[in-house]
Amino acid sequence: MKTTLQIILVGLTLALGAILAIKALAQDRVETTPRRIDFSAPLISTDQKPLTNGDAKNPETITLRVVAIMAMETPTEADRNESAEAKYRRGDLEWRIRQSKEPIALTASEIALLVSRVGQCPGLTPIAVRIALPMLDPAIVERWK
Repeated sequence: MKTTLQIILVGLTLALGAILAIKALAQDRVETTPRRIDFSAPLISTDQKPLTNGDAKNPETITLRVVAIMAMETPTEADRNESAEAKYRRGDLEWRIRQSKEPIALTASEIALLVSRVGQCPGLTPIAVRIALPMLDPAIVERWK
């Protein structure tokens, strides 16, 4: 029973990622101007304080960069069949995020990839995902209501 549910959840997650990627490809034709995203921005909780890593001795603020890199690096089931080109593009996007000192311009398809990966990342808490996704795509809150 548990295995069947896990398979269904993985299938639904992969389907959502595919839908977002297809939608982003369609939007790329419409949205020709890349959107600038500041990956150094901290994730701010409902109490208006930055989220931290929970380490009581040396708490570190969680930034959008930390979330994005974790999401890009954490393997998913879909990665098993990922082409070399797709893996290269994912690695290139992660590299640009790591190296950024100021906001960087991303296409709609790059943003959709990040949204999909953040949503699938098992290492991220639901609250971190809830805060990070609108930082990547502000319209997501309205679309998902």
